[in-house]
Amino acid sequence: MLSETFSKLLFCWFQIIYVTRNPKDTCVSYYHHCRFIEGFKGEFNDFCDLFIEGKGKKIFQQCRLCLMVISTIKSTVSPRDFGPFWTNVSQYWERRNQPNVFFLKYEDLKKDLPACIKEMTKFLGKHLNEDQIKLLTNHLSFSSMKTNKAVNYDDFITLHKNYKLIETDGDFIRAGNVNGYKGEMTEELIRKLDMWMEEQPDSEKLGYR
Repeated sequence: MLSETFSKLLFCWFQIIYVTRNPKDTCVSYYHHCRFIEGFKGEFNDFCDLFIEGKGKKIFQQCRLCLMVISTIKSTVSPRDFGPFWTNVSQYWERRNQPNVFFLKYEDLKKDLPACIKEMTKFLGKHLNEDQIKLLTNHLSFSSMKTNKAVNYDDFITLHKNYKLIETDGDFIRAGNVNGYKGEMTEELIRKLDMWMEEQPDSEKLGYR
């Protein structure tokens, strides 16, 4: 959650493109990120419980690499808090009609990337012709991002594997599928997240239930 001071500054002075995603897919993606990039050692079910409860700090405290960084720099700053999910999303959803806020769903990007690019360029006050949009669509495609060393963390991962800081195999950019959670969550876990989502008014507005 943003601090009140930073929130006022952010929403008053900057152009913001905010992307949200189905919380069940977000949970799965965040778990793999923490496990592969930050050394999270806990079980998936426990991670999901922490995600539902919005306990980002507890997730952080189970990330081996994050704790090593804090120990190395002797930081007095509290661990980062990446939750609660709905608190974060709601801050932007309620401001989606502000002229400097562009609210976007990941599912829409997957459904029609060229259309989303056109909307974003309009929001940014730019103009691209059809050829430029095609080039940008190809550049921003999932397959292109997966092999793009500027964003795929390959060098970071190789470095940490060489120093045996992470032991898990995989890629930073994994699958990117819509509803990919169905292949990773048990029916019981899906029901638990569905019940949690039923309690969130913004979930229905966003089309997630």
